[in-house]
Amino acid sequence: MLVGSTIFADKTFALVEARYLLLFTDLDRCSGYSWGAAALVTLYRYLGDASMYSCKQLGGYPTLLQYWIHEYFPTVGKRGENWKPADNCGLPRAMRWSYRQGVLKVDDLRPILDELTPADVIWRPFEDHRAWRLFDEICLYRGCLKWGETVVPYLSGRCLRQFGYRQYVPSPPLDCMMATDIDVDWISYHQSVIAVIGPSTLATTPSDVEDGYL
Repeated sequence: MLVGSTIFADKTFALVEARYLLLFTDLDRCSGYSWGAAALVTLYRYLGDASMYSCKQLGGYPTLLQYWIHEYFPTVGKRGENWKPADNCGLPRAMRWSYRQGVLKVDDLRPILDELTPADVIWRPFEDHRAWRLFDEICLYRGCLKWGETVVPYLSGRCLRQFGYRQYVPSPPLDCMMATDIDVDWISYHQSVIAVIGPSTLATTPSDVEDGYL
């Protein structure tokens, strides 16, 4: 259920690759794995595929994507709030939203997305969780993420407003085919964090950007 139907779901929706069995050789170690990073790598890969016109289905963990949209874009789609953050009792954040089936198709949503303004975006929806999960510094890492044989770029410099910084014109994307030892890069992730936030300053408004950024 975990690997076949949720965080690592592929487009078969029924089969599970045998390579996942290695993850569960020692069940006591499972809670120490970085499941979130692995789920993100898988979703990034499938989103890359979905950007192609010929792709008709999305693999990976679409629930994660759906609720990310709900958190950041309150005017997009139909949603209802199930619970208040103060009353969550430790429940997963995604349970905050109840999805309401709509009738809008892709062609209907495109003009809605095109007309979004900075005021229509909640740039830091997890602000109330910062005291419990201090993850900003780690998430400002810039480099490649790897899960199995899949390697994807993680470019925090392209979304600085989500971390409370003024957005600058980002540098060209990484070529993950040229990636060195990702484990070594990750161990010294604080070096890339310095490189990401060094050219920036704290934002004065949630959507603050440098001149010339589009």
